[in-house]
Amino acid sequence: MLIGLEAFNWNDGAHYRHIRLSVHLSNGEIVTDDLHWAFFYPSEAADPFSKVHVNDSDFPTLLQRPPEGFNLESEQNPATVFAVQHTNANGYTDLHLCPGQSPPPKL
Repeated sequence: MLIGLEAFNWNDGAHYRHIRLSVHLSNGEIVTDDLHWAFFYPSEAADPFSKVHVNDSDFPTLLQRPPEGFNLESEQNPATVFAVQHTNANGYTDLHLCPGQSPPPKL
């Protein structure tokens, strides 16, 4: 799950937003990590965390991969590294359930 934190708005209307990632582990533990790179949205309308989309559960919230050269393993916790490594170029994370694991609750 991605949680949008403060956004930095620029004169051109672009949003750069700090993000907190939550990873639900098979043992029930939830690991959270503040990502050390900002997500970029060209406008408020494109920002899934903006007031425009706050109640829009159909607007996708996708993971943006870190910038080229970012040392993921040294900057983020292992659960974040695992989630990012299983995220495709379109921002969708594909983690299969472990045997006997129930899906995490919808938030």
